[in-house]
Amino acid sequence: MNQKYLATVNGQKPVFTKAEQDFIAYAEPVLVVLPDHNRPFSYVDQKGQLQGALPDLLAHLSRLSGLKLQPVAAPSKEAALEMLKKGEAQAIGMILDDYSIAASSQLFLTSPIYKQTIAQVTLRDTTSVSRVGFAFGDVNYVLNNLPRGMGQTLPPHKVYDSNRECFQALAEGQVDAVYCPMTVVNYM
Repeated sequence: MNQKYLATVNGQKPVFTKAEQDFIAYAEPVLVVLPDHNRPFSYVDQKGQLQGALPDLLAHLSRLSGLKLQPVAAPSKEAALEMLKKGEAQAIGMILDDYSIAASSQLFLTSPIYKQTIAQVTLRDTTSVSRVGFAFGDVNYVLNNLPRGMGQTLPPHKVYDSNRECFQALAEGQVDAVYCPMTVVNYM
């Protein structure tokens, strides 16, 4: 949808064919699984409601397209993948370019809607990096967007379920650096 319709309309409503309009009119809601603990992208607030940039983006895409995109919270990547396997959802958000996860789970990946600048975050006095932390879904995205050749020299890494867990591991000295999208750095 992004490439075919939204990239060319500059904020205007996309124009659909009659067949596409008919499909949209009769389509069931598309349940999109999002992590419930991945601020600022998606999280459950004090009232139990899913909030964040991704639920807002799904609502915006629903208004533009007429498709009924409904975010559904999942407590972990395993739970999100299990919901897809059981047919409890039709799509999953925040698995960014992670082909290994997609292949092992028999998922079809779409093109990313947006790209972000990658940042390396360390504690103030860090002089070398021998252990790196990533949030689930960020590993391949980060590796694919590092400067040429840097990914080949990347030290061993650990994958955490959320950005918050990554930064907690950094603060506790479990990793020397966190590689993540710049929006996460600004948020944290």
